[in-house]
Amino acid sequence: MIASLHHLAPLVRHYHLVDSMGQTHDSLTLGTGKIDWVRVLSELNPTASRIYEINLADQWRCQEMLASHQYLEGVARKIQQ
Repeated sequence: MIASLHHLAPLVRHYHLVDSMGQTHDSLTLGTGKIDWVRVLSELNPTASRIYEINLADQWRCQEMLASHQYLEGVARKIQQ
C-alpha cells in the first residue's frame, strides 16, 4: 500500500481517508484503527483535498470527522518536527 501511495501521489487530487482494524471496511475515526498514519501521511500528495469517510454516530453532527481532522493535523505536526 505504501509503495502504491508513493507512486500515485503526484496524480491524486482527492483522498477519502478512513481508519480500520484491517478486516472489513469498518469506517473508523482516524487514530482508532490499525493504520500507521505517520507512514501514510508522509506518502500522500500534500496538495490533494481530503474527506474523512467515517461512520457518524449522528448524521446531523460531524464530531468524528472533526476528531479525525484534529488527529491528522497532530500527525502532520509530528512529521514536521
